[in-house]
Amino acid sequence: MQSKTLIVTLLLIATSLSGCISDDEHHDDYDFNGMEYNPASPAPDFTLMDQNGNSVTLSDFSDQVVVLAFTYTACPDVCLAIEANLDYIDSEMSDESDLVILSVTIDPARDTSEHLWGWTNVRGYDWPHLTSENHDELQHVWTDYNLLV
Repeated sequence: MQSKTLIVTLLLIATSLSGCISDDEHHDDYDFNGMEYNPASPAPDFTLMDQNGNSVTLSDFSDQVVVLAFTYTACPDVCLAIEANLDYIDSEMSDESDLVILSVTIDPARDTSEHLWGWTNVRGYDWPHLTSENHDELQHVWTDYNLLV
């Protein structure tokens, strides 16, 4: 019985210390899963209409950091989380004048400027939510950004 207790104690000590023992020479090594875009791919320009009926061109923000999201208002799950995260970024970084958030719809049949206006106002979202009456125009944006809609 005493030997079992000793073995269990040694195992607990070994597992609890396993993260504390390291080779300082390689402490920055890590496994990266994914693709690093270096240099970053260009952001193709576009002009779309926001929820207020104003024309918005990506190149208008060339000296700013742009967070670009593709969502739609009828999305029952992930888009709501994306929009909530964008709202969090917007509120937490509201003092950053060089940060711009843009949401582009992937459902222009439903997401008209009028619909986007009501949807954003109910939620308190004040960044541009973009659409177009010309669905070919949006198709070009989706293609330029490698989206399959």
